[in-house]
Amino acid sequence: MTNFCDYVKQNSRNSFADLPLNEVDIACLNELAYLPLGDWLGQEQLALDKVALGQFRDYEKTLQVDLDFLITKERWNLFQAVLDSKRFEQLHLSYYTNEVSSEFERQFAAMMLEIPEIGHRQLIFRGTDDSLIGWKEDFQMTYMREIPAQRLAVAYLKHYLETTEGQLIISGHSKGGNLALYAASQQSSGQQERIQQIYLFDAPGLHQTVLSSPG
Repeated sequence: MTNFCDYVKQNSRNSFADLPLNEVDIACLNELAYLPLGDWLGQEQLALDKVALGQFRDYEKTLQVDLDFLITKERWNLFQAVLDSKRFEQLHLSYYTNEVSSEFERQFAAMMLEIPEIGHRQLIFRGTDDSLIGWKEDFQMTYMREIPAQRLAVAYLKHYLETTEGQLIISGHSKGGNLALYAASQQSSGQQERIQQIYLFDAPGLHQTVLSSPG
């Protein structure tokens, strides 16, 4: 069965003029958000500085990568395929954050992946990791109007929108999709207009009180 990695390899020489950006590209980039990219660079909070993902070639020899719940063999192979792809050679990382806090009972990670040559900016919210706090929030999502990670997602998106210009898309898988939709729903109508699309990959829905709110 063909998968994301096959798609990237098969189209590695196709520019975005040859094959315009599509939903499979967006899903592939979303999958990369499960990798601790900023942590590998030694920058747990990567703010305004953009890092070309091609620079990871310089880190590969020193990276000690152990496959686990998040860094699966499939995701690692996809990352390697993206690095080897001319299609994604302009891919940049910024606004990386990764926080697991037992004190505030939240698990939250997000990042911006950008392809400047086509003006594509994709703000990605990571889904559940392998932490106990992360799974606890999943359960809380079934009965709480707002969980700690959702509050952080709102603040994260608000900060991004206030410190940048232009349009973007937002995406997330599973819990990450829920965070993406919730964060977007809590922004002002003016800021919401900058969001072109929201991609939710197998994401749980929102609490009924949120669905009936103005946002």
